[in-house]
Amino acid sequence: MSDKGNIIKKKAIIESLKEGSSIFSACKGAEISRKQFYVWLKKDKKFAEEIEDAKKSRIHIIEDALYKKAIEGDLGAIIFLLCNRDSNNWKNPQRIEGTLKAVFDPTKDIEIKITPKDLE
Repeated sequence: MSDKGNIIKKKAIIESLKEGSSIFSACKGAEISRKQFYVWLKKDKKFAEEIEDAKKSRIHIIEDALYKKAIEGDLGAIIFLLCNRDSNNWKNPQRIEGTLKAVFDPTKDIEIKITPKDLE
């Protein structure tokens, strides 16, 4: 394939990823194999950077949607944002409390598995 053809396909993949497509779907749309995608990713630094930027832009879209939900009063979104953006002041700890009494032979290997139900 010509360099011009590769450039067009790379741009198509980047745009597709920015719009939310998976790598599989972006490659299918550009009519290349995933193997070729990863070859380009490894060999073409600029392409790899643009792919990373495309992935980050998708995260920003989700962050914006989450923020909007929090502003609208969605309690789950509010808690998530506060606990993850200001964890010094807001925490949502998950605790399992209980007592464990174990007697074992120190000459043997042991494996202890405890589930929350065991602590009830």
